[in-house]
Amino acid sequence: MSGCAARAESTSDVSTFIGGVATAGCRRDRFAIRPADRDAWLFDLGVGAGCIRMCIRTGDPYTAAIVMAARGTHLLQQPSVIAAILETQPHRVLLSPVARLEVFGPIPAPHQRSPDGPHTHLMPRLVAVNRPHSANDPFPRGCQSGLTIHPGDAWRSRAGRGSEYDAAADRTFQALRDRFGVSTEVSAVRKVVASVQAGEDPGNGAWPDFRRGRIAARVALRRLVATGDMRAHPWRRVHDAVRSGPLRCGSIDRG
Repeated sequence: MSGCAARAESTSDVSTFIGGVATAGCRRDRFAIRPADRDAWLFDLGVGAGCIRMCIRTGDPYTAAIVMAARGTHLLQQPSVIAAILETQPHRVLLSPVARLEVFGPIPAPHQRSPDGPHTHLMPRLVAVNRPHSANDPFPRGCQSGLTIHPGDAWRSRAGRGSEYDAAADRTFQALRDRFGVSTEVSAVRKVVASVQAGEDPGNGAWPDFRRGRIAARVALRRLVATGDMRAHPWRRVHDAVRSGPLRCGSIDRG
């Protein structure tokens, strides 16, 4: 298993921080998912955002000593720490009040491709922004993400590669969207689909007047075409950027 999730825990349990957050001694990872990892050291890298903390876990004395020596400094100003992480490949552990995620896969060098399956990214430009979730995610004011879950994609494999339309995955996602989706977006999609199926003109005024609604409506048009509903073609020609070639779910974020 290259990554898994377990019970939530308090993020204050991690007592070694780089980033200047704290300078206490490190601790054993007593909440590790696998019992064999519970004697290893857990270090907070000090580059988390919001309630999310990004940590590494290592049983290697060399890596532990380098990280301990960098306490109270900023990770991105410590090339020796980054080099040690690339060399010794410690586990990555992300903590939030909702869940713990552990990633065991390899860490690629900057010029290498990310591995298939669970992996992590530590990007300086995103660390500098200090944003706990994507600016496109519709969180209510005063709230933030504790865990983001991506349902199966009708047009992508589990490895994230483009694939043929998967009707079963699409039906599963539609059930989740109808139950948990933002109500204005769900209503906008239903209005567009009803107009298409009624044979109405693409310029009838049913097209959403807000960005996220338009993105959702473009996906809905592609879904209709994928299921054989040719009535969606005129709507795609007017409202969708992709008008020829394989039917994919990319290139929809045009505002």
